[in-house]
Formats: sequence, C-alpha cells, structure tokens
Amino acid sequence: MNKKDKERIQEVLDKNRNSIEGVSRVLVTRIVLTAGDGSNENPGRFEEQYWTDDGELLSRKILL
Repeated sequence: MNKKDKERIQEVLDKNRNSIEGVSRVLVTRIVLTAGDGSNENPGRFEEQYWTDDGELLSRKILL
C-alpha cells in the first residue's frame, strides 16, 4: 500500500462516524456445488458457499 492509499484510507476513517475496533484477516474458501440427486423430486440446484479456515459457514447462496 502506497502513501497516497494510506492517506485516502485515513481521510475516509476520519470522516466516518462509526468506529472500527479492529481488523483481522481470515482465510475463506469459496465452493460452488450442486445439491440434489437429479431425480424429479430433488432435481438439484447450484449453491455458492463461503467457509472460514476453521470450518464455520459464513454464507450460503442458491444460484439456480
């Protein structure tokens, strides 16, 4: 990150009325999968899932 980027971030933070207590980086795995067995009762769908490196599901979205 260059000096200009740091100054811009500081400017945004100075104008922000909310407070930021801390920032941490978490490794996230994105998985796109099909769920269902292909039968008429359960034809299947595509899901997008985001998991943390310690096994916690962060987000799950049905794509189709």
